[in-house]
Amino acid sequence: MKTALSRWLSLIAFSLGSLGRRRGRSIATVVGLALVAMAFASVFALTDALRGEARRTVTTMPDITVSRMRAGRPATIAAFEAEQLRGVAGVGSIRPRVWGYLYLDVLSTNVVVVGLAPHQRRAVAAALVEGAVPTDAQRGWVVLGDAVGRAFGARVGDELELGRRAFRVAAIARPLTSVVTADVVAMDERDARGLLSLEEGEATDLAIHVFNPNEIGTAAARVAERMPGARVATREELSRVYELTYGARGGFVALSLLPALLALLVLAWDRLTGLSTDERREIAALKVVGWSTRDVLIVRAMEAALVAFAATVLGAIAAHVYVFVLGAPGLASALRGWSVLAPTIPLTPSGDGASVLSVVALTVVPWLAASVVPAWRAAVIEPAEGLR
Repeated sequence: MKTALSRWLSLIAFSLGSLGRRRGRSIATVVGLALVAMAFASVFALTDALRGEARRTVTTMPDITVSRMRAGRPATIAAFEAEQLRGVAGVGSIRPRVWGYLYLDVLSTNVVVVGLAPHQRRAVAAALVEGAVPTDAQRGWVVLGDAVGRAFGARVGDELELGRRAFRVAAIARPLTSVVTADVVAMDERDARGLLSLEEGEATDLAIHVFNPNEIGTAAARVAERMPGARVATREELSRVYELTYGARGGFVALSLLPALLALLVLAWDRLTGLSTDERREIAALKVVGWSTRDVLIVRAMEAALVAFAATVLGAIAAHVYVFVLGAPGLASALRGWSVLAPTIPLTPSGDGASVLSVVALTVVPWLAASVVPAWRAAVIEPAEGLR
């Protein structure tokens, strides 16, 4: 047992020494592979972080959302239709919501106009960084999301023109709520109806709360039976949409990195198959002193494995710093989506072992596979040929 262990330790020590003797080439190889590993690890880490933030955001949504469809597109729904759902088993509160999109020429983008009923204003107060939401029947005020506030350079008390009407900025949302409120402009429900051209008694959709979270799917099916032709979406379905969206974007960016990996593997193949005179002489000397072809093959494979391991560790550390410390500049826009009013998304690690395995599968495994044939060709060198 001790003999076998000491033998393996000797082989590892010799592999490290061999890499040290070719320090320049080893460092260049590790840096090249580490950059590729960092690129893949950054994509997977950012995708997992965005998915985690999306899952946390979905928890703030209604259990069931009901909207009318007309000509295949969402249409307004009559608020009185909520009464048809009062008797559905498992359904708790039903709230008609007033919201919609308003295009602003000055920003060249849409903002989300949200109408707040008097009983909803207290819940908004916790999301504010400054200012306060009027609790009386006052009109003509707005609460801005942090991205809208930054775009306008607005402060509490300023006047803001929306839809040819002047509004007073009553409050600005916290950056921590940017995922939900970045492009939101909240106001009194009556003002929102005027901007969105909604009549009294019209609503954008119905937000439904279900008593038992385990019965959301069953309650959604019952609601769909009561309201044929309506679109009934559960919170779980919306969560899957986010998962698929970020997964597709992450996969597309990862595929775009494959040419870089293939180029590195081709370069590695060329460098590993072209043994220098010193390397041939070294292998021949090892065989003369009693090393077998198997020992030489193991040493060459260990060198490739040590390079891959060091590169993967360095790439993972660099990816963590790039994504969670620097905020993934450039890459975040590609995965999050381009927008004039982009939210400030706090990136926190939320991945699992699958991401690590994906990086290993895309970098370490191809590297080791590309090293097998060069390692075998080096191991079968005859001593006389190498010494000559």
